[in-house]
Amino acid sequence: MLALLPAILLVAGAPTVVRVVDGDTLQVRTGGAVRTVHLAGVDAPGRGACGGVEAGRALARLLPRGAHVRLQRDRAAPAAARYVYRRGRLVNAVLLRDGVARPGDTGGLRERSALVAAAREAEQQRRGLWTSCAPPPQPAPVPAADPTAAGQEAIPRARAELSGRMFILKVGTSLWDRSERRLHLCADGFAGDYWNWVFHGNAGSGSTEGSWEVAGATYTETTATVRVRLLHSGGETFRTFVVEAGRVSIDGVAMTEVATSDVCAIRGHASQ
Repeated sequence: MLALLPAILLVAGAPTVVRVVDGDTLQVRTGGAVRTVHLAGVDAPGRGACGGVEAGRALARLLPRGAHVRLQRDRAAPAAARYVYRRGRLVNAVLLRDGVARPGDTGGLRERSALVAAAREAEQQRRGLWTSCAPPPQPAPVPAADPTAAGQEAIPRARAELSGRMFILKVGTSLWDRSERRLHLCADGFAGDYWNWVFHGNAGSGSTEGSWEVAGATYTETTATVRVRLLHSGGETFRTFVVEAGRVSIDGVAMTEVATSDVCAIRGHASQ
């Protein structure tokens, strides 16, 4: 009986769950005060987002009201973030493994490998958010290609329709294997090509800046084909834009999205 006293006293003094706020936040009573705790390295959707209600319910099942928990600080995490343990299990990793949350900022965290491995398992098994809340690409339409035009008379039209736009290509949705490229064509003639990538935990980025001009354009009743010359420090390159049925491809590759360029908007304000 006496041998059990230290364990009993430890549980009696352990933090106690008061309530679950959402999928990655809870309140605990410790030292006579109630404090809000965020789960380190976990990013669950809010209650109004896809999967938000499910995430909150999952955390409530893992940490019911009155449950005793162990909190552990990681100096690499925000001040209010903690690792939360219950019955020997790291709750942060359990949520990620069940697919009800995705990893937050895990850079430098002591338990980063465990959190990343848990999320990777959920992604590979297509659990929770990895299936139900994966947003499909939504290419933005561009001006319709009508009526017909070609030669020099089509060039001003093509320039006007491409100016101020951002052409986005995303490849892969995995946290560990993905890339994104954004080509900006501004009305003042500036062209900026920016890209970033993540591959098996390694990341990188790059950019090319210069100018652009329309070298030629052809419009039919259903399709627009525009030849763009990009001038930069490395020389010049030509890209072929094709617009058909509201979708844009560059050099035969369909763009994920076409949108108003934020870079061009900033340049426009700066020149005013």
